[in-house]
Amino acid sequence: MPKLKVFSLLLLMSPLLAEEGPSRPLASNTIVQFLDKQKESETDNLSLDEQIQNTKKKLSSLAKDNSAVLDEYEQMVAILVKAYKEEKSMKEEQVKHVLNALLYAAECHQSQTRKNMAHTPYIIHPMSVTQNLLSIGHVRDTDVIIASLLHDTIEDTQATYDDLKKRFGEKVEGLVREVTEDNKLAGQKKRKMQIVHALQTSKEASMIKLADKLYNLEALITEPPEKWTRERIDQYFEWSQVVIDNLPDANPDLKAAVHKVILDYWQKQS
Repeated sequence: MPKLKVFSLLLLMSPLLAEEGPSRPLASNTIVQFLDKQKESETDNLSLDEQIQNTKKKLSSLAKDNSAVLDEYEQMVAILVKAYKEEKSMKEEQVKHVLNALLYAAECHQSQTRKNMAHTPYIIHPMSVTQNLLSIGHVRDTDVIIASLLHDTIEDTQATYDDLKKRFGEKVEGLVREVTEDNKLAGQKKRKMQIVHALQTSKEASMIKLADKLYNLEALITEPPEKWTRERIDQYFEWSQVVIDNLPDANPDLKAAVHKVILDYWQKQS
């Protein structure tokens, strides 16, 4: 694929990219009450194993027993437990905090589905993005992990920045703010602003963006939205290339994985 420049790519930004990637509808007025109903202090009394099972049960209910979501949960938990018990790179309370954030995100997104043919519960997306951070990027920073689980809550649900700051802290709120798009902007303007903002993105937020792009690009190959044409998918790959190339060097493994997906895609089209 020829190397694309920012401004030449913007000329390619047709109405085909009015919506980015395999996206989702805005959640209904189901403002999250999860942590108001059950405070984190209650889960502090549970052992880690008990909280893992408790979280799985609640996630299963929120995701309507979707097997893909539950499989993703098992994989994510396995890495978190390994990070705590074997790597010693996370503490038990940090793993618990991540599980609380997962349930918060699942509650936020419970009325949403992906735009694939299976209409998978939307929570699969932030979970898979987080899995990319954990398994490919080897990220163990709790705030980055939590922010990845919450990265679409402001943009697509009734959650607020104040709520995120109160529940998960100022750093998490700041990271989510960095990766959240302005819904008031039209599609083409949104795409342009992602390119511009990429140059100013922190390394922590860049890791979330890379993990997010990796998931979206892979999903477009394996399970594209029903109405997406080949031309629209091509344009998404071209635009994504420019965005990731403008991001700071934050995580070589994640960036290499994204580049590989893009390269493999173009090679198969030639």
